[in-house]
Amino acid sequence: RLKTSCDSILSVHIKDKEAAERENNNLRDEVRDMERTISSMNTSLENDRTRINHLQELLKSEQDAREEDAFAFENEKQSLEASTTIHVALLKEEHEDALQQLKEENRDLLDDVERMKSSFTAQVEEISRLNCKNEELKDELGRTKTSFEAQMKEINMQRRQKKDLISQVEKLMMSYDA
Repeated sequence: RLKTSCDSILSVHIKDKEAAERENNNLRDEVRDMERTISSMNTSLENDRTRINHLQELLKSEQDAREEDAFAFENEKQSLEASTTIHVALLKEEHEDALQQLKEENRDLLDDVERMKSSFTAQVEEISRLNCKNEELKDELGRTKTSFEAQMKEINMQRRQKKDLISQVEKLMMSYDA
């Protein structure tokens, strides 16, 4: 009767060990899946960072070009204003219509400058938005990493528990064999 009882207990422990090994294999598969998912997310984040950096470089290049255009425009505007002043002084009575036309051209040029300033401001805001998005992506990666580490700790704790259970079963089997 003791042998039957021992065999029954041993059979239960063997089944528990097999179940623990299956569960351990399933957990390993889940960990591999999580690692692949995290790797994919990291690749996606790196691609996003690359695109953001590229956009920032393009924006910087565009800003530099606009600043050069604004400087050239300012020089041209100053030159035009000086020329306009000379013409007005020499031809004021004879060329009132021409003077009015030059004033309208100056207004158009100033409108262009204002449009360029507005465009520059919009580009600066876009850079700021992209920087915020980059920070959000960094935060999301940090949260994902923290979650993964917590899951790995849980898996490792379960593995230790399974090893302890297997060790107990083996000790029990050895004591029954003895």
